[in-house]
Amino acid sequence: MKKVQLLGWSMVAVMLFFAAGCSDAGLLEPEQAGHDTVLEATQAAKNHPVQMKGRASGAGFFAGAPGDCMVGEMPGLPVRMSGEGIASHLGKITFVQTGHCLDLANFTYEGSVIVIAANGDEYWSDYAGQSFADGTFRHEGTIAGGTGRFEGATGYYVQEGIGTDPSTGSFTFEMTYEGWILY
Repeated sequence: MKKVQLLGWSMVAVMLFFAAGCSDAGLLEPEQAGHDTVLEATQAAKNHPVQMKGRASGAGFFAGAPGDCMVGEMPGLPVRMSGEGIASHLGKITFVQTGHCLDLANFTYEGSVIVIAANGDEYWSDYAGQSFADGTFRHEGTIAGGTGRFEGATGYYVQEGIGTDPSTGSFTFEMTYEGWILY
């Protein structure tokens, strides 16, 4: 019985100790905390760079005549491509390359791509690179915005792949990419 009373008084003493140490001094009222500060802290926690990797395959075709688009100051050949794959932080993806233009003199190219995640969120990217005689290609891309969780996203990636002979006007390709995205 004495042990139970001693334990009870000990618990009361501990609770009084903690209660005495607590006060309202130094606490901010909601209007003092600053709504903007809370939003900034939330946004800072949300905006974190994450590594991304992926692989995809697709098909493309020449969508016009030489000179119908420009690669820098050089006339180029418009190309349309689309495909699907899988990527970290996105799951299953589909993509549509828009504005892809190939300089036939040196096989450099530039364009834009819309990458669509499994849940429908998108990120948008511009890229520039080069195709080589062995069918391989390599380009670097910059992510600049999107929808859903990728609204305002930024990032950078390197993409490499190999394609089939495009001499018939259409081709297929496989590629991998690696980089980071901040969203």
